Amino acid sequence: MEKPRMPHLDKAIGIPKEHINEQQEKFEDFLTNQFTEFGSEKIENYELEKTQEDIELINFAQNAVDDYLEKYNRVKKVMIPLENVHVLKEESIKEMTYGRIVGGMHSTIDGNVLIEKPSDKVNFSLKIFHELMHAKSFTAIQVTHGGIKKESRIIPYRVGFSVTSRDGNKIYFEDVNEAIVGILTERFFKEYIEKNYLFKDELQKMKEKNTPIKLSRQREIQKGLEYIKELHELNKDVYSLEDVANIFIEAGVNGNLLKVARLIEDTFGKGSFR
Repeated sequence: MEKPRMPHLDKAIGIPKEHINEQQEKFEDFLTNQFTEFGSEKIENYELEKTQEDIELINFAQNAVDDYLEKYNRVKKVMIPLENVHVLKEESIKEMTYGRIVGGMHSTIDGNVLIEKPSDKVNFSLKIFHELMHAKSFTAIQVTHGGIKKESRIIPYRVGFSVTSRDGNKIYFEDVNEAIVGILTERFFKEYIEKNYLFKDELQKMKEKNTPIKLSRQREIQKGLEYIKELHELNKDVYSLEDVANIFIEAGVNGNLLKVARLIEDTFGKGSFR
């Protein structure tokens, strides 16, 4: 059976026009192979063998992600297989990224998800959900045009709501993208974790010990929420705060920013979105 082309990506753009016929297929083959042949040697010093409970929690979070994506009309169904979800020792990602990222991350190009394993199931599941939501939302890759003395690179173009410039030097709406995933992660906690028997005893113990629920990227989430709340304040005669958040969520999930652009331009004037 033939492998699906780029199972983790919606688009790959940027092949120079004079080469597109001969190179586009090769490029897509390369990206497909990145997803299916990820080299575990890159993280062999950090990776833990998944327990049966780990697998249960990964499947639980992945099913919840799929439920939300279906609710927000995600067209492409992205399945991240268990072998592409890597469970790591605590502090691993912080060490690997020299402090730039902590807790969890996903690779846009190869479609793999890396999750540090904390001591409790609740925060572990929140990390899994957060990274899988990023990995399974709209994703496009681009080839930058090298130019004089610069090599072309394969980098993200669209990841959820965020947009990387064609030269790769600027990322737009990254905070908004984190806010969208943060809102969904909070909903996942309230609508799935709090209502599931898997977490009942642990949630009670966490409550008794005043153990914090750790939702990642809080600075970016709060900054992104400021945009959403401002738009709601200026349109509250038409939209609830949840309505505005849902417009942003649907845009991030599907990669279609048109509704958000209309809302912003109706609020702030023509050309304000750009």
